[in-house]
Amino acid sequence: MRNIDVYKANRVESASKPQIVTMLFQEVGRRLEMAKASLEAGTQDWRSHIHHVREILIELRMALDFDVAPDICKSLASIYDWAGDELIAAGRDRAESRIQNVVRVNDTLLDAWTAALERVNDAAAPAAP
Repeated sequence: MRNIDVYKANRVESASKPQIVTMLFQEVGRRLEMAKASLEAGTQDWRSHIHHVREILIELRMALDFDVAPDICKSLASIYDWAGDELIAAGRDRAESRIQNVVRVNDTLLDAWTAALERVNDAAAPAAP
């Protein structure tokens, strides 16, 4: 195994659940950018990138806990389903614009997730004397 692969595996294994979700959103963004570049270049690599993103979206959807926050989970499930459908259409139509739609939504979700984690961390931090 290459050193970078060992590093990545250790990073994921030692990450908290919130950190893993952050990494997944980041990976979605990275893979979508690679898919767009592949489409622009006329290569077929975009297929594997879109497939990988769809797998991540499925994992994110399966991780939703409807018992804890049913309304938020319902909204997120709808977003993940829409993104998966949009990526299927992007592949069918070879439409970079559809991938870009998912990029914008993913960026918004990542920003919201990051802000929520910051609020949780701020609330958990001990007050200054």
